[in-house]
Amino acid sequence: MTLIYKLKALAEILDNKAEEIARLLSCYQPYEVTLTELSSAKETLLTVDKKLLEGSINSVATCLPSNLPLYSLVLFGIMPALVAKHVHIKIHQMMQELNILNELAEILELKTFFPNIQLHDIKRTEFIRSFVSHSDAIIFTGKPKNASKIIESMKEDSIMIANCSGHNPLVITDSADIDLAVKDAIHVRGFNSGQDCAGPNAILVQESIAKKFIAKFVRQFSELKMGNYTDNSVKIGPIHSIEDLLQLSRFLHENRRFIIGKSNIDLRHSIIEPTILHSSIKEKINYDEIFAPVAFLHTYSSDEELDLYFNDKENSYIKNKMYVSLYGHSDYIMSRNDLILPDHNGIGIMIHNKTIHHIE
Repeated sequence: MTLIYKLKALAEILDNKAEEIARLLSCYQPYEVTLTELSSAKETLLTVDKKLLEGSINSVATCLPSNLPLYSLVLFGIMPALVAKHVHIKIHQMMQELNILNELAEILELKTFFPNIQLHDIKRTEFIRSFVSHSDAIIFTGKPKNASKIIESMKEDSIMIANCSGHNPLVITDSADIDLAVKDAIHVRGFNSGQDCAGPNAILVQESIAKKFIAKFVRQFSELKMGNYTDNSVKIGPIHSIEDLLQLSRFLHENRRFIIGKSNIDLRHSIIEPTILHSSIKEKINYDEIFAPVAFLHTYSSDEELDLYFNDKENSYIKNKMYVSLYGHSDYIMSRNDLILPDHNGIGIMIHNKTIHHIE
């Protein structure tokens, strides 16, 4: 059985067992997220460049993230298994408690197609000692401080691919299509109940259109349906990590003067109502990565004033720059696009009238 045949067979399983996969993941995420995962996973499996299969490596150790279980398994488990003799995967603690990955592996018949993949329900320290320290490559998704701990245990000449926190702000200028900007901002900030690392830490809105943008955004963001993920129409559901829920409660309390509209936390069901905080770019700037349906809107007066966010004194933005979604025209943003500057000296990769979800 060739690797290409295996990938096509897996793609067929995704089609044939889509409803079964959706039922499994309904305890963990919104139905629309599962549909997105199914589409992305299938596209990944069917578009592998055959040249990539020519390499070989002995062992890979992968630490899966807490979200997007299906797509993460394909990207960080199955893809490395195409060229590695052994792939050891540490399942995230929350996934371990719900047994999602093991059941997902059975649905995908993973042992049949990729017997070189092994899933491990163990703690990080044990995984590092047993597998990371012996692997040729490590794939990590999570906090930078945890990546640093893993690096200390890696053997000489091994390599790490780290997917850590980053900034993906939206900039809405006075020449933007406001309806498009509102639609995209709501999608990327509300996707997976806000528990997605591609969500923007800040949405920067020019003052001349701020009133109109904010009115539309507040109304539509607050209308996102809340409830249990077994309801396919629910967009906002439970926050799975109690630590995240407690941190978010403290964060909202400390920043309560910036909250506009409603902001309620349902502790019984661990659900945070879509919450919006608004401040001037001169008053308060948010660089925190928030894994919840919480949007931070910053208003700015002129193109030049954007420098307060992108070029702060502590380099909070530059240290973790990624993508900048620009809606409308901005000389400041367009002249600092990493794709046109030498040595990536800009403010990130600019994408126009799109979010990271459109190009991922």
